[in-house]
Amino acid sequence: MLKEASDETNRMATMTRFEEAWSGWTESRLTQEEAARVLGVCERTFRRWIDRMDRCLKVTN
Repeated sequence: MLKEASDETNRMATMTRFEEAWSGWTESRLTQEEAARVLGVCERTFRRWIDRMDRCLKVTN
């Protein structure tokens, strides 16, 4: 149970950091490379996450 709570906390922290990096990228304050570095992932992973975010936003609109 403690591990599950920790995993959920980590997911929420990652989502928060992604939203901040994504916002910085969409507002041209960060490049994809810089945003990926902030998140501790490679640039390709950040692009995949952007694609997923775009698909989610299209479904909700």
